[in-house]
Amino acid sequence: VSRSRDSKPTVRKAALNLLEQVLYLCDDVDARSLQTITSASHDAFVSVRKQAVVSANALFANFNDKKHVCRMWLQVILPLSLDTEISVQTRCKESFEREFLSTISSGKGKAFVTLLASESNFALLLRKVMSMTKLSRSQLSKVVRVLQEEISSSDEPKDETGYWIILSEAVAKFPSLLGKDFIDASLKSLDKYIPEPRTLARVMQTLSYSAKCLSLEFCIETCKLLADKLGSFSIPIDAVSHCLVALNELSKASHSSGELEKETFLSGVAESAEE
Repeated sequence: VSRSRDSKPTVRKAALNLLEQVLYLCDDVDARSLQTITSASHDAFVSVRKQAVVSANALFANFNDKKHVCRMWLQVILPLSLDTEISVQTRCKESFEREFLSTISSGKGKAFVTLLASESNFALLLRKVMSMTKLSRSQLSKVVRVLQEEISSSDEPKDETGYWIILSEAVAKFPSLLGKDFIDASLKSLDKYIPEPRTLARVMQTLSYSAKCLSLEFCIETCKLLADKLGSFSIPIDAVSHCLVALNELSKASHSSGELEKETFLSGVAESAEE
């Protein structure tokens, strides 16, 4: 571990590689070793950062059931997916598709989901990586299906936050992937999300991204529902802006069909607020 801070980049890289090989033989990974790999991801030399990616992936492959290893993987791979060096970016984006998306689509991504919900910096990085990574509809279709199944089977809104975070980013790329029955059921259960503003905010974000692909009837009914909740001040303050954005997007989608005047709902909310 101490040699990973050597003045020579070749020594730092070799020390990381050796550490990875040793940890492969262990039953678990200690915090000091994980911090060593995370610190190497910030190294000034490209070769050392690349080795950090290799080491992070190797440890994840063997300890992906460990939350602290998953945290280290996110700390290394997500920031380096935005690295100034294209070769580092490419390697990390490949890892993101192979490790992160595959783990989520296999239904084994509970650790990732928990970390995304509890540490906001990961959610912000995920958004940036998803927006900059070229992903196909087929790559995300299974991910979305699994996320919807996990949310549908959950009884606790607070446990759904991480799933909605990933779902919203996937739907942002391919809005039509959102299941109509799924989102309809979610909106019918809107009241259960009100005590959990962080989850509610992500539900609204997902709704905003998919507005153009939703049916006219659904858009109109949801506009009425959101206008009523906002007008009666039922929405927690931390989720108000997200609800307003969703209302606006749904109104625009309805307005474009010539069936609904957007201003009707927006002015209705304003009048209720004034009262």
